[in-house]
Amino acid sequence: MARRPQPGQSAHDQALRDLAALQRRLYGLWWLDGSRKEKPDGWAERCAAQLDPADPDSLASGVRTAADGLFGPDGLRSQIPWGDTAEELAARIAEFAEGNIAPDRELQRCPEPPFHSTPDPSIVVRGARLDRPLTDEKDLPCRTVGETVTGIVIGGAMTPAPPAPPVPRLDGLPGADVLAALLKEFFLLDRAALSDDDLEAALGDDSRVQGTLAPWTRTWEQPWSPLHLIWKTDCHPTPYRSEGEDHWSFDGTRYRWDGTGAVAPSTLTGRALLNPLLPFNTRSRLAQHIRTHPRGPVAGLTALREAASEDDELSQRIDGVNLWLAQHAPAFNLRTPLVDTGLSRVPLSEVPDPGPLDGPPRDFRPVRAGQVAFEQLHVIDRFGRSLTVISPDNMLSYAVKRADSVVPDVPVNEENEYRYVQLPPRLLQPARLRFDHVSALDDDRLIEVEDGPAEAAGDTPVCGWLIANRLSHSLLVHGPDGAALGEIRAVLDTAHRRTTDWDPLPGSPYPQTGADTPGGHAFQQALPHLHGFVTGLLDGGPDAFDALLATVDSALSATAPQGEDTSLAALVGRPMALLRSRVRLELDGPAMTASSWEEVLSPTEPEFTGYRWNVRLGAGDIVSDGLAGFFTGTDYTTLHTVAEPGTPGYAVPIDGREIALTARPASGDHPPGGARREEESDTAWLTLLADPWAAVHAVSDILPVARLELPETWVRTPLGRVRLSFRMGPLFAGVREVPGEEGAEPVEHLVMPGPSGRRGTWSWAEPAPVGGGGAGDGAGDWTTRPLAPPDPPLALTDTTPAARFGFLQLSGALDEPDGDGRRNGSSA
Repeated sequence: MARRPQPGQSAHDQALRDLAALQRRLYGLWWLDGSRKEKPDGWAERCAAQLDPADPDSLASGVRTAADGLFGPDGLRSQIPWGDTAEELAARIAEFAEGNIAPDRELQRCPEPPFHSTPDPSIVVRGARLDRPLTDEKDLPCRTVGETVTGIVIGGAMTPAPPAPPVPRLDGLPGADVLAALLKEFFLLDRAALSDDDLEAALGDDSRVQGTLAPWTRTWEQPWSPLHLIWKTDCHPTPYRSEGEDHWSFDGTRYRWDGTGAVAPSTLTGRALLNPLLPFNTRSRLAQHIRTHPRGPVAGLTALREAASEDDELSQRIDGVNLWLAQHAPAFNLRTPLVDTGLSRVPLSEVPDPGPLDGPPRDFRPVRAGQVAFEQLHVIDRFGRSLTVISPDNMLSYAVKRADSVVPDVPVNEENEYRYVQLPPRLLQPARLRFDHVSALDDDRLIEVEDGPAEAAGDTPVCGWLIANRLSHSLLVHGPDGAALGEIRAVLDTAHRRTTDWDPLPGSPYPQTGADTPGGHAFQQALPHLHGFVTGLLDGGPDAFDALLATVDSALSATAPQGEDTSLAALVGRPMALLRSRVRLELDGPAMTASSWEEVLSPTEPEFTGYRWNVRLGAGDIVSDGLAGFFTGTDYTTLHTVAEPGTPGYAVPIDGREIALTARPASGDHPPGGARREEESDTAWLTLLADPWAAVHAVSDILPVARLELPETWVRTPLGRVRLSFRMGPLFAGVREVPGEEGAEPVEHLVMPGPSGRRGTWSWAEPAPVGGGGAGDGAGDWTTRPLAPPDPPLALTDTTPAARFGFLQLSGALDEPDGDGRRNGSSA
């Protein structure tokens, strides 16, 4: 199964979003034209022209053309497998697979990352008693005709039931004798209820009753059954940006208001149906957790779930706040043949609301931000009774219980600040934060890592692998496929000053890194981002080198699993991956526009598409986050780190302002190798330095946290090829001819004790003799020998020990996660 989008899929999805926006706009024009009697001068004529399908320049004609381009005989939908039912989809997939999909492949529908909508703010009302049972939860008891009341003391005398009480016609009803007995009882109880305390006395004394009094019989009291929430609020908009100045800033976790730019408040009123969703969801989530984790603290969670059953809490959204800010009003499900949404399935749930014709226009606020204070809040039950929670009498003293995330940074009114609830900036148009892997060779090519390396045809988001060698205080650099490239270390120059140096590892094709050298130029062409990282680190000098090793150590210690790992690989350090990625903020279709009388006819580009939104990578409070740092674009002179560096320089701490994106309509990706603008405000290209066994998180505050993870299939194979290299010398050792397996030619081994380790194979690599083609300055210039332990009986056959300089190498030690085989940071 492959996740790669099929030809035409991206174009289809984009066209569908564009059509949805056109249909909503056309529906809004039709609605305004028919629902508003008073319109601006000339508006009706201009609107009629837009509603005319015969006019090729009209909006109606544009909608029809867009629909034909999607759903017509040769439309975009005809080019992809599509079905409205599971059977239709299966049939279309089978048709499409013939000639398009290899026999060993299966085509399945995989969802794109969803767009997220901002809901209206919600409140919780405690103590309204909606979730209390109003009836006995035991089995319903039944009684016979002989178990009814036949007499009751009224006015001091036992009053029998009349033989023929006034009754409605019972013709055709079954059990006439049963109904007659019940009506006699009802007659007696009703007469007793009309007299002074006779009914209460009879219910408390069986001697005042003839026959059998049902155990649940009691004086009826109207039950309390909350139904509606009626509210009135003062809404103080605090715009994200006005007059060219931002009023909110991102602190790395959430947006904070600076206290400027507030506008005059407006009064909002509304009514909403109540429901006990909060305790219901709490009980359901706890039950799900118990089923999913049966080895957890089940008894405690079960007790918590039972306690949640007693929670007397109502949760409800304050419907209408978002519509009011967006200059919209709810629609009433009216349909017109002019807007056929049968194929596009566009919900027409709201319409533009330009406000009264003779009044000032209402501000268009596509970014919700403000503070709200309740003036009135009433709970209304099914019988019309009211419970006043907040009223003009107590609104100035009523302290609303607020979550920390909605406590105002700066209250719009210093007096009675406990009344105000802050609504941080949120996009009212559905949007999504995309965090994707891209090719290490082409930023415009997405890599669907879930498909596995085989489906990528040699492409990869991995720029290279880095291993901090704690034994020699160096950095081992390996290519995306695990091939050894070089070692970076701090050395002393001729003046005894510390400097950084690149030494090729055995078998490396890149003996130099300078772009003006043959090896460096080849390095730059083959692995541009890894070469940029290496040269940036070398140019940064010893301080940059030390900062990088400290950053890697800090990151690995934060994501390491519990338990001590004493293997040699742990002494060297777990590998880190350089991953190429992109972050993009996308809107669901064209940007929403204002709903003024003029804008609905001739919409203009809204201002909010130019707002910049910060995104912070890495989450120190999330144990499973594996980010150590990242580079922006192709700038490898500054590493933005999760951990606080000792002295900012090459490494600087992440503050959440490194990435600032604009929200733009989602569009298809650039074609591979296609031209791309140097500055694209809606996309950030990044090179991540991360633990390959852990995920990286992107936090924006305005959208859910995005997560990027490299599946294990991309990690095991290249790390299985990695040879950990330990620089050694002088090493005095000879060589020995060891017979090959199954009669093969003898193999020359180096005689030395092999280091102990629980996995992996040790070998020795040293520069080939000068006469053999150089001294270790390129591929093929190294001699590699397996190790043979010293053996006294065979010592006479060993060659004379010689002083050797080279690398002791360990292969096959890094293709498994650390510790107990789980991904770093995961829980048992």
